Amino acid sequence: MNGYKQKFYRKPTRQSLRYEKNRRKRTVWIVVLGTISLAAWLFALARMTQLPFLLIDRIEISGADADIVPELTAAAAQAIQGKYAGIFSRSNIFTYPKSAVERAVEGVSPRVEHATVARSSSNTLEITVQERTKAAVVCANLPDWSGSELKYDDSDICYFADPSGFVFEAASSTGSSDYERYYMPYISNKPAEHLNNIAGDKVIGDYAASTTEFTAVRKFFDNVKAGGIDAQAVLSKGGGEYELYARNPVPDTAGQALASGTPGGISAGATGTVVIYFNDRNGFDNESANLVAFWSDALDKARTAGKYVSFDSIDLRYGPNVFYRLAK
Repeated sequence: MNGYKQKFYRKPTRQSLRYEKNRRKRTVWIVVLGTISLAAWLFALARMTQLPFLLIDRIEISGADADIVPELTAAAAQAIQGKYAGIFSRSNIFTYPKSAVERAVEGVSPRVEHATVARSSSNTLEITVQERTKAAVVCANLPDWSGSELKYDDSDICYFADPSGFVFEAASSTGSSDYERYYMPYISNKPAEHLNNIAGDKVIGDYAASTTEFTAVRKFFDNVKAGGIDAQAVLSKGGGEYELYARNPVPDTAGQALASGTPGGISAGATGTVVIYFNDRNGFDNESANLVAFWSDALDKARTAGKYVSFDSIDLRYGPNVFYRLAK
């Protein structure tokens, strides 16, 4: 046929049409029955998640101060209210939202650093709270002087900060004298978009300084104290410039120079506060080492001469050369 193939089409029979129709009906019934079965199982599971003996009925908080425990408990209880997709109970001992509870508790107060949730018994939720460590006191005002001594009182606008510089709680003069003190007056004037404004206080819930800066200045402070100098406080002036306030050596009854031995308190016979200028340009470690070496040498010379030394100021900002002025 000249290379062409003739195609033949078979007309569907009644039997094949009836088979196709029945197959579609079976498919529809399978889908309907499957949906009904799934719905029935979901309903049964939903009812099971709401059985009283499977519900959390008690929340226990440990590790937190008593004054915030009611708020923490309320936040945890709120986090397990309601249902998933309007079906499964969120307070079920097997399906409760652990991460959501932890986030809710951690968001109650800046004092809470971390929360861990677990079931301690069949129906009790135990929440262990880790509060932030009080590493230092940060004051949002300038130092207050009484003559040649720093004055600590409730007029200072001070807060507790953790080792990272995060400010989390107000501090009074009576409860903060044992902590290193940092005067950072600029923190109360930060732009509003950088502050959380927690509890109506725009300082609490924010960082006093970058963690890098705060850690470096604290290390400088600690190095100086480890070198036998009675360091009391640091003023951050901005731009990498700082002032350290330390007590002058205390003379003993023989008139010889001795270091003050009462950190955080005023020793009898103290000869005032020395202002020590330093900055971040020559390295905090270098400047603290220069200060300790200079201080030790000055005390040794004073002892040898049978005298005592009292500084007005010491300047560490010019490399290994330490400049100073004696108190009059």
